[in-house]
Amino acid sequence: MSFESINTYCDKSMLYTLKVLKRLHLGKTVNALLRRPFSKKSDLTYSMAQEIMHNAHPKLTDSSVFIERDENWNKGEVHYNLTVVIPTYNCADYLMRCLRSLLAQKTEYSWQAIVVNDGATDDTAQRLRRFEKHPNIKIITQENRGLSGARNTALHYCSSDYTLLLDSDDLLAKNAIQNLLSYAYANDLDIVEGNYLNLQDGKLHRDSEFHKTEIVESPLYVLTGFPWMKTFKTELFRTIQFPEGYLYEDTIVSFLMYPLAGKCGTIEDVVYYYRRHGASLSFASKGRPRNIETFYIAELMYDCMKLQNIDPAPLYELFLSHVLLSGNRMAYCEKQLREAVFVGFCELHEKYYSNAENCSKESLEIRECLLNKDFGRFDLLSRLN
Repeated sequence: MSFESINTYCDKSMLYTLKVLKRLHLGKTVNALLRRPFSKKSDLTYSMAQEIMHNAHPKLTDSSVFIERDENWNKGEVHYNLTVVIPTYNCADYLMRCLRSLLAQKTEYSWQAIVVNDGATDDTAQRLRRFEKHPNIKIITQENRGLSGARNTALHYCSSDYTLLLDSDDLLAKNAIQNLLSYAYANDLDIVEGNYLNLQDGKLHRDSEFHKTEIVESPLYVLTGFPWMKTFKTELFRTIQFPEGYLYEDTIVSFLMYPLAGKCGTIEDVVYYYRRHGASLSFASKGRPRNIETFYIAELMYDCMKLQNIDPAPLYELFLSHVLLSGNRMAYCEKQLREAVFVGFCELHEKYYSNAENCSKESLEIRECLLNKDFGRFDLLSRLN
């Protein structure tokens, strides 16, 4: 066995041990005990880190977030209260259940679902034929462009006051449309978010605190970064689309849409069932160099914020959370790659938050790692979370 193989084996064994300790609720204790021995400042320069990332997985240069739609956009022959955007790729069985949950909705509001078959190679097209003449369902078939590309196609055909993003392996809860739109219209809200439950092995589980029904002054600190379980005013998408070709395209929700939105709100109702399964992106992408895109997408967001004159200061806590999440997503990648991504985030921190002072107690250690370029300590922290 080569030295590199031994090193990789030990590294993965360490990760496994840390995960076990976390499950035993000993993560914080172990972190406190091992913090100093694991502290190690990175010697990589930013240019060196860029080269390592580029060699592993080059950054896209043609993925855009901003779009100029013509004046007739969102003005179709029929205007609905809600457009439900459903991208789908190779999950025919789940899609049928998803559509049934939509058709079972009881609501006074008008809606249209736009289902985008994103080049599926299973029997999705065949199953969708039964809905071709349904008055509320529009079906579009295209060559594979990924989740963002499918969503963007649907958004191009929107003609509604509000838009709801529904993934084809998930389900809408009973009365979701009625509950979301009632509160949105009553209070003229740009975004309304409900609650969700995890759907796994046929059972529903709750793994987060539930919202109350209330108007939200600062959506950045209350709403989740998920694009689902909420309605957006369709006009929010007039100049924004999902960046194509990237993983973690949902990052635009917190970094761009919340700062640009007006009044928002939450409702106490469960509106969404999120399916957890082994084919999901979070499972399939473990250990892949593409996880570098957690950094690339952050770079892109700050470029976009600059173009929109969005003050980055209020997003500091979000940035630190994103850095920690990135470390967790990179946990199964090679150590040199993990370090390169960390150094990239150090550069972003220096550029936008060198004078930032306030952050939560939970994020303080991440901040210190970035300030001190302490990769060893950060690597431990991110693997324990």
